[in-house]
Formats: sequence, C-alpha cells, structure tokens
Amino acid sequence: MVAEWKEFLWDVPEERVALWGHCRTLFIRYSFPALQAGLFFLKHAEAVEKDIPPRELHELLLLSMQWLCGMITHSNPVYPLHLLREIETRVWLLVVESEAEMTK
Repeated sequence: MVAEWKEFLWDVPEERVALWGHCRTLFIRYSFPALQAGLFFLKHAEAVEKDIPPRELHELLLLSMQWLCGMITHSNPVYPLHLLREIETRVWLLVVESEAEMTK
C-alpha cells in the first residue's frame, strides 16, 4: 500500500498524512501486533526523515512511540525503554523545531 501511495500521491503532503492515519486505523481494526506496527512507523520515519517536514516526521515518530510503548494497545511496552526514550527525545526536538519554523 505504501509503495502504491508513494508512486501516485507522495508529493501531496495531505495525502501522506492521510496514509499514516489510514495505516493506524487498519492496524487497530485488525489487531496488528504492536511491535510490528510500531516498527512499521519507525522504519518509514527513518526512511523519509530528510524528505518530509519536521511536523510530519514528528507525527510518524509519535505513532511509532505510541505503538511501541503500549499506549494504543493498552499493554506493556513492547520495545526496550532506553530506545523508547530515544524516540521520545526525537519527538520533543521535532516539536521545538516545528514551533521555531512556525514563528519565522
């Protein structure tokens, strides 16, 4: 699905954001394993981080962190805590970067 989206709609920021939301919805609907869902978002965030705005990268990393820490599945974390903290730090730094860009 992501490959098809990339081919046709990747250059439209609103469509990329819609894709991530759609993936999240499908993962929840079909009880996708939290680790796989979290790593899906993390992998895509790392693959496109240089090509997307900080706000969008923030959203992807936040989705990853929410799955990996068990927030979405209401379960225990499925990823090492020190790595979750690294993702959280990146998320907060992106918030600051996004805010700085908005005030320019």
